[in-house]
Amino acid sequence: ISGLSAIGTALSNASITLKDSKGKTLAVTSNSVGEFTLPDVSDLEEPMMIQAKGVLGDREFVLHSIITHKPISGDNTINITPASESIAHQTLCKEPAQAFEEVKTIQAIDKTTFDRTKEKLHASVKSALAQLNLNSKQIDLIQTKFKADKTGLDKLYDLIDFSVTTACDI
Repeated sequence: ISGLSAIGTALSNASITLKDSKGKTLAVTSNSVGEFTLPDVSDLEEPMMIQAKGVLGDREFVLHSIITHKPISGDNTINITPASESIAHQTLCKEPAQAFEEVKTIQAIDKTTFDRTKEKLHASVKSALAQLNLNSKQIDLIQTKFKADKTGLDKLYDLIDFSVTTACDI
């Protein structure tokens, strides 16, 4: 699994931790541009959550993403962004940081709810994607590769506040 931890700016040197449904973890640190790669995840069981903890200026950020399928060989991108945090919050109906600490909550992640939540958020940003000249049919808010360079998909994180205002909106 590889990806990017970013909030519109890269979370450089962030602590990246993947936790599976049995409580097993793998940890790495993102590089100077927020990119990370978790080596062999074949021993992990889905569903899983991934957490990024990083500091920008004097502010700490903790973001999460959900993985509902066991990665197979090849390219498996999972980004950790404000969008993935919002999707995790809505999928779990609780704070993702709390859920990350509870193996039973990770075990209970429902793929259908996750997919529906991801589709709903994608639909809500479709016009912003069009304004950025991005083909919304080719964008997945968690799995599309991008760079924290203030262009393309990264620009979306500068323009939109992905904060969650309700406990559960599914």
